[in-house]
Amino acid sequence: MLALNEAVRAATARTGATLLDLGAHPVSSDPRLWSDDRLHANSAGHERIAAALAYTAGLPGFDDSWTQPLPPAVRRRRGEVFGAELAWTRRHLLPWLARHLRGQSSGDDRVAKRPVPLPVPLD
Repeated sequence: MLALNEAVRAATARTGATLLDLGAHPVSSDPRLWSDDRLHANSAGHERIAAALAYTAGLPGFDDSWTQPLPPAVRRRRGEVFGAELAWTRRHLLPWLARHLRGQSSGDDRVAKRPVPLPVPLD
């Protein structure tokens, strides 16, 4: 992933494309901005990403406040942290490993919500 990020940074520098480099901002790794699976942003994370995109695109009314850290997190006891890690491992990591070992993807055998592209009404 680090190599991919560096390649994207190099390509945007070379071409002049605009890049929203979330990885360059420590706030983007705050666990409170991520869903339980640790792969997808939660509502607060999506809000930050939207603000970052608007700022990067130069839209009026947006500033770099999205880069500011969240307030300090409530400190959890070691047992709570261990329990949460164990629950995440059971709920997300082990099923992923099992699928991976069987050569399956989490998207296998899923049907598209809208398998036929249709026009989107703009009214």
